[in-house]
Amino acid sequence: MKLFIHTFVFNSKKENCYLLWNRVGECLLIDPGCAASAEQETLVGFLSQNDLRPQAILLTHGHFDHIAGVPFLRQKYACECWMHPADEKELRLSRSLAPMYGFDTVEEFNVDHYYDDGVQLSFGGIRQRVIHIPGHTDGSVCLYVPDGPYLFVGDVLVKGSLGFVNNGYGEVLAHLEKKIYPLPDETLLFYGHGVPSTLGEEKRTNPFFHRMNREK
Repeated sequence: MKLFIHTFVFNSKKENCYLLWNRVGECLLIDPGCAASAEQETLVGFLSQNDLRPQAILLTHGHFDHIAGVPFLRQKYACECWMHPADEKELRLSRSLAPMYGFDTVEEFNVDHYYDDGVQLSFGGIRQRVIHIPGHTDGSVCLYVPDGPYLFVGDVLVKGSLGFVNNGYGEVLAHLEKKIYPLPDETLLFYGHGVPSTLGEEKRTNPFFHRMNREK
């Protein structure tokens, strides 16, 4: 299936929100961090111009810079929101932490559905597999789209390194080695912040992937 991706860079944290759609206009939103009304209008305008309507909102984790647009989008499009249940506490923290970083208070919302490691999802034929990688947050996930192949990693990884880890790096590396390293080298990695790369590039240049390779 032919898929299309558009990246929006939102809010003061320069967070990447991804729009993923197919030829018939069915689409998904990943990490909509559109905090300001102008950002929300930009997203709505793109959807309207391309005759797209979101089927679901998928969250890689619950930090405020990744979720700020969820209440607005759920109300406008009546689309479902998915997240890992271990990040409910991050949602609660986000509502109190957001103003400290110059955000308006994030409106309270309820997640409609929870996913866990290995769950297979399909929205309008757009398939994803959920890969749980705790560390940045307890409920951080990557979303693997085999028809890309694409991997939306949230803040689990940054290009050339790991994302900030709240717990020990060893556990994160073990998850990455088991669940991410075996994916095809041509898999495009889309980060929560910054420009994309490929898994093959990370294996060549990322010192954390070098460590996994040495241990094989």
